[in-house]
Amino acid sequence: MTSTFKILLNLLTVLLLVKAPFKAEEPDKVSELIEQAHKHDNMYTLGPEASQQKALSFYQSALAAEPDKKQRLHILYRMAQLNGSAYQLERGEKPNFPEAIRLYKEIINSYPPDEPLVYKAMSSISDHYTTFREFETAIEWSKKALEYDTSRIATQLEIIENLKEPLEQHGDSMTAREQHLSAEQIEQAHSLRKALGKIRRYQEIAVDQVAYTANIINPTAAIGELGNIAKRYAGTFIADRAADLIRETMAGMKEVLKPGNDEFP
Repeated sequence: MTSTFKILLNLLTVLLLVKAPFKAEEPDKVSELIEQAHKHDNMYTLGPEASQQKALSFYQSALAAEPDKKQRLHILYRMAQLNGSAYQLERGEKPNFPEAIRLYKEIINSYPPDEPLVYKAMSSISDHYTTFREFETAIEWSKKALEYDTSRIATQLEIIENLKEPLEQHGDSMTAREQHLSAEQIEQAHSLRKALGKIRRYQEIAVDQVAYTANIINPTAAIGELGNIAKRYAGTFIADRAADLIRETMAGMKEVLKPGNDEFP
C-alpha cells in the first residue's frame, strides 16, 4: 500500500506541474504608472501635450499600488510640485497650494532628516506661505531646515576617509587610495558626500529665504532673524551665511538712507 501510495502521489505531482499555467514575471506596475505620469507632467518638454490632471491621476494610482520607499518619495514630491505649480495646470485651473503643503508635510513626517528632499519640501512650504503672505509661518518653516545637525553625516564620511590616511602618507593619489577601499565603502562615501552637499546647500537656501521673507516685513526684522541664526549656529557655515546676509542687508539700508536718494522719504 505504501509503495502504491507513493507512486500515485508522484503521478499527481507530475500532473499538477504539467497542468499548472506558466506565469510570467509581472512587470513593475508602480514603475509603469510613474512612466505614464512622466508622459504628461512636464509642460516645458511636452508643451500643449502636458496635462497636470492626467499626471496626478497616474501618480495617485502609483501611490495606491504599494510603491517602495524610494518610489513613494518620488511620487509624493512630484505630486506636491504639480499641485503647487502655476505653470503646469490645465487651462482655467489654479494651483492647489494647501494640497501641495499637505504632501510636502507627508514627506517630512515619513522620511529621515538625512534625506535631502525633506529640506527641499521645507523650502517649498516656506515659499507657499510667502505666497499667502503668511510671512511669520514662512520664516518658521525656513528655520526648521536649519535644525538638522549634519555633523553625523560628516563624521560617518570622515571615518571612511580616514581609512585612506595610511596610504596617503606613502604619496598615493586619491584614485590609488580609493582602490584599497571596498566597492561598498566607495559607494557609501559617495552617497554620504552627495547627501551632505545637498543638505548644506538647501540649508544655505533656507537662510536666504529667511532673509528674503523677513525683508518683506522690513529690513530690521531681517537683521534680527539673521542675527539670531548667526548666534544659534555660531562656528558653522549657516552662521557664516547669515553674517554675509546681515552685511548685505545693512549695506542696502545705508544705500536707501543716503541723502538725495529718491527712495528716502
